Amino acid sequence: MKIALWAIGGVIAIIILVFGVGAYWATSVKVDFNDQSVAGQFKQTFNANCTATYTQRAAKAGKAVVADQLTKLDQACSCWRDGVVATLAKRAPMTAMQIAGLLGSDPELKAIAQNCSTQSGIEEPL
Repeated sequence: MKIALWAIGGVIAIIILVFGVGAYWATSVKVDFNDQSVAGQFKQTFNANCTATYTQRAAKAGKAVVADQLTKLDQACSCWRDGVVATLAKRAPMTAMQIAGLLGSDPELKAIAQNCSTQSGIEEPL
């Protein structure tokens, strides 16, 4: 019984450590989009996250995203991704939390998303 409690305590400590490091990174480590490796990593994950978020929002609204729309959505996400990287490269390095906040609130980034949606034929903007 004592070993089981120590094992559970160890697992809990590891989980706390992992989340603590993740929280520290998200709030403290600066991300510089002038660094090509950072921009490249961002580009690799952006489209998948963009498509997944759009699809989830559509599902919550009771709308299905069909194959034709997924192609348009991928084009819009690529366009937005490139605009976001170019815009953030002009700015000072920021934390992941600051970048996440900007994606939803910055007028310049919102305008880029709207233009990309319109160009790709997506009725509801990204």
